[in-house]
Amino acid sequence: MHFGETGGTFSLGPDQAMPHLQTNWYIPTFVVPALLVTHAMIFVRLLTRQNPTDQVS
Repeated sequence: MHFGETGGTFSLGPDQAMPHLQTNWYIPTFVVPALLVTHAMIFVRLLTRQNPTDQVS
């Protein structure tokens, strides 16, 4: 475990986190960032919609 300079934060490397998380390590590593990106893309698309007649019926 590595403590940051502020003393209140810490981070685990993959070699330290993998034994505790096992296969669940892939969820915060790959799935969460992918969901954040897709949510941001949807949010931007909703904000930039220009014409209400462009909706698919």
